[in-house]
Amino acid sequence: KLLPLLLSPSISTLAERDPLVGEAAERALAPIGESAPIRLVLPPAAKWYQAAITGGLGAITRLFNLLRRLAAQLKDANQVNQYFKKFLKIYLLAFDLRRLHSAHFGVTPEGTNPDGGIPVVPKSGIDQAEDAVIEAYVAMVMKLTETQLLQVFLAAIQWASLLHSTNTPANKKRKTDERKGGESGTETLVKADPKRTVTVLRVACHLERKLGPIFTPYLGHVAEHVVMALGYMEGSVKKGSGKRGRKRKAASNSEDNDNEEFSGECVPRDMARAAVAVLKEWVINDPDHTFDKTRLNRFCNPLVDLLERALEWSKDDTEYQVFVDNELAPSLVAVCAHLEDNNLWKTLNHAVMTKGESPHAKVRCSAVGIIKSFYDKIGEEFLVLLPETVPFISERMEDPDENVEAATQELIAVVEKLSGEDLDSYLR
Repeated sequence: KLLPLLLSPSISTLAERDPLVGEAAERALAPIGESAPIRLVLPPAAKWYQAAITGGLGAITRLFNLLRRLAAQLKDANQVNQYFKKFLKIYLLAFDLRRLHSAHFGVTPEGTNPDGGIPVVPKSGIDQAEDAVIEAYVAMVMKLTETQLLQVFLAAIQWASLLHSTNTPANKKRKTDERKGGESGTETLVKADPKRTVTVLRVACHLERKLGPIFTPYLGHVAEHVVMALGYMEGSVKKGSGKRGRKRKAASNSEDNDNEEFSGECVPRDMARAAVAVLKEWVINDPDHTFDKTRLNRFCNPLVDLLERALEWSKDDTEYQVFVDNELAPSLVAVCAHLEDNNLWKTLNHAVMTKGESPHAKVRCSAVGIIKSFYDKIGEEFLVLLPETVPFISERMEDPDENVEAATQELIAVVEKLSGEDLDSYLR
């Protein structure tokens, strides 16, 4: 009787007025999750979940903190085998929060970096709610064997595509590749629900951060979802979260439209951010180089194209620059550092330099900044690409935008410091 009350919308309403109410509810739930028998708490959890949705972020967070503590009780293989599929059923149900219920979680105000006042990407209410679900899912995963881990991860991937036909040749090919372990070069892109794709990529990112190189080989299973996310374009861009001046077209799904309008969602943006985060985690936890030449060729152009595509869903210059500086550029630099091969560096370097021809000054400036970051990160070894970079530098020195020219001067300074030579003779 106590649990439904602590998870009820009424507690969330009181907690909005007085945060101490929410803290007290969390303290009351903690010992229940840590010691109550799993067999008593788990069966009614699905019903509590439906009630918690209307309670918003606080209720969802409390429920999945409870389930996270409950999963920590799993002590032996028998218990794990008995309960992990029941846990998984609830998590797959809750993974649809983003697709069905994002309007319940509102918009988080834009944040700032406490160290320097620099704007940071705000974490939306739906991101926070989904984080609570994923953290509970990860707590269960930590109790599984490698075989069970693959089973529950593939269940999440399959779930992302359930809204589409599962009998197409592409889907049959995908299932074959999953059984083979998602080997490099074998993935076939299939359609998956966009919002579910965001969720499954965020699940993969959480697991990669938690498990590191142990989980990295499994990322081959979401390679097709990453490609889909990097290149995803909506038929319309939602008002207030897309390109300025573009009119919103009539939405084909009124429920999804309402969710996005009230939650501040922008699906292309959310997909791009999730894909960029996965790729960064992939390359920094990849000692066996599963992210190889084939994967670079698959991801390189759509990843770099985000320099221009992000303009379409950024509501203003600040949002665009925050995404590039905090997310896209660090991911590209991490990929570059991981490659350790001159020819692969050349592929990535060339892709970024092509953005120097963009009609948008912000894109040209960002491209120059990323090339500079390559030299900063790799050091003298990257000078092998200087001959092909010199024409890019020369053109950007004559750029009509003063910010691009200033960024190019910074790039020249880095190159000259690394090479010990004056670039003037090369630039004439």
